[in-house]
Amino acid sequence: MKKNLFGILRRHAEFIVSLKKTSFLPVTGIRTTRAILGWIRSKNFLIDRMSLRDVADMLGIQPSQLSRFFRQQFGMTFWEYRKRMRIKEAERLMKRYPLQSTTLIARSVGIDDRGNFRRDFIAVEGISPTLWRQRNIKRRHYRRAVARAESSLRKNWKFTYNSLHLSAANENINIHDMATNEKTKQELRQENLAESISSTEKFYQENKKTIWTVVAAVIVVVLAVLAYIKFIYQPACNEAMEATFPAEQAFQNGEFQLALEGDAATLGFAEICDTYGAKAGKAVYFYAAVCAYENGAFEDALSYINKYKGSDKIMAARAIAFKGDCLASLEQNAKAAACFTKAAAKADNIFAAGYLFKAGIAYEALGQNNKALKAYETIKDKYAQSIEAYDIDKYIERVK
Repeated sequence: MKKNLFGILRRHAEFIVSLKKTSFLPVTGIRTTRAILGWIRSKNFLIDRMSLRDVADMLGIQPSQLSRFFRQQFGMTFWEYRKRMRIKEAERLMKRYPLQSTTLIARSVGIDDRGNFRRDFIAVEGISPTLWRQRNIKRRHYRRAVARAESSLRKNWKFTYNSLHLSAANENINIHDMATNEKTKQELRQENLAESISSTEKFYQENKKTIWTVVAAVIVVVLAVLAYIKFIYQPACNEAMEATFPAEQAFQNGEFQLALEGDAATLGFAEICDTYGAKAGKAVYFYAAVCAYENGAFEDALSYINKYKGSDKIMAARAIAFKGDCLASLEQNAKAAACFTKAAAKADNIFAAGYLFKAGIAYEALGQNNKALKAYETIKDKYAQSIEAYDIDKYIERVK
């Protein structure tokens, strides 16, 4: 009995430590995070000759912020991450186009020099590109590539033959019949046009007053909406954005209490949410939730994150995972595990492995080792290049 009690307490302590260790809170700010993730999702890392400062300038952030993001979120430098992603893209292209030369593949991923490509490939995979092809590209991939090329040639030949055959058939059409048909069609069009004009004019004369009343009403509504947007809504949004700036600065500096509650001179995210709501941007609820979480007010954080309605899939998934963090801190592990699993399914991106890892920890705390094993094995099979996969075998063995 005492041994079981100590085991439960030990697993709970590991769970709390793991949550802190693998936190995916937006440490660099939501707008900055969204900009960097957009850069990654657009595969801009394939652009050649872009320095760290060039990328930072393109995203509108400081180079130190960009460098810190990659170290904190991926455990590697910006250059190491770019090299790894380029090599992974090259592997995908080599599987997709097995007949393509290594030089062209290298140029496609932003590496002009074949020697540099070979050196980077060995640094990431431990073997040369040629040996990787031999091990990973089966004969069936070559057969499929050849079959696609032959099929394309057959389709082009068939299209040319049919076009020639159709042209020859059209030349045999009787010119007299064509002229007759064209004259008949023109007469029918003129008759239909005359009928349409007559019926339209009749309808207008009968409903002239109603039509102009509706048009006037629509114009009044449109003008009212434009006036509201210009003179009421837009100024309120501008005022809200100005009020948000000091709170965001405090958030960036790690002053979460000040960012949430403000001071005598500035508003905090809590008052901004109450006063302006979404006019200050949907992200203010996320900011407020993170600040409340860091201050230990987990229920308040949960209340704020439930009001976040962002449309971006990546940020929506992170919001769901953050909700799981709040529930886990409130020891509602079953709901937390469900949130982490839902976040991983919401957006299959670079953060999914972290969500699954948190789900596994939560399932372990519930004693549901079979579900924890499934989460860990998914990380190993689907996200082998993630940070969480480096020592995932230890967790797999623990729950077997």
